Amino acid sequence: MKTVIYESTNVDDFLSSWANFINTFDLDTNDWLSTLFEERHHWVPCYLKSFFWARMSTMQRSESMNAFFDRYINSSTNLQQFVQQYDNALQHKAELECEADFASLNTVIPCTSQSGIERQFQSEYTHAKFNEVQGEFRGKMNCALINAYIEGHACCFTVVEESFQYGQPKHRNVLNQVVFNL
Repeated sequence: MKTVIYESTNVDDFLSSWANFINTFDLDTNDWLSTLFEERHHWVPCYLKSFFWARMSTMQRSESMNAFFDRYINSSTNLQQFVQQYDNALQHKAELECEADFASLNTVIPCTSQSGIERQFQSEYTHAKFNEVQGEFRGKMNCALINAYIEGHACCFTVVEESFQYGQPKHRNVLNQVVFNL
C-alpha cells in the first residue's frame, strides 16, 4: 500500500496501482479502504503536487503520519489488524481533541500582538491551533516584501526573511516568489 501511495508519479499511475492492490488482496468489499479511496484527492501525494506545503516534503508529511501510528501498529501488523488499530488511533485522537477543547474553553492563552486577527484566532481556535497561529505571527514579523511590480495582468512579489544586527539588515533570505493574477 505504501508503494501505491508514495511511488505513484501521477494520477493515472495511482489509479492503476490502487486497482491492482485492491484486486490482488481481494479488498473490494472493505468499507474503510473504499472511503479512503473516495477521499484520495485530500491525502495522496500525486493529487497534492499543485498545493503549497511551506517547504514541507512528502517525507515530512509521512513521518508525522508514522509518529501518529507508532503506538498502534508495527511491521508485523496485518491489514485486518491495521484497520482495527486505525479505528483505535482515531478514537484516541478524538478523546485528546475533546480534552483539548475542554481546556481551551476554560483557559486563555494571551495574545502576543495587538492584531485583531490574532484576537479572533484566540477566541475561535483550540490552544494547540492558536499556538501554531502565534508561531506564524512571530515568523511574519521577520518577513518583508521587495521587488513588487506589475507584469501584464500579474502582480509579482518577492518575500524575504530579514534579520538585523545593530539596527541594520544582516541577511535577506528569499522565502518565496508570489504571483497574483489580476
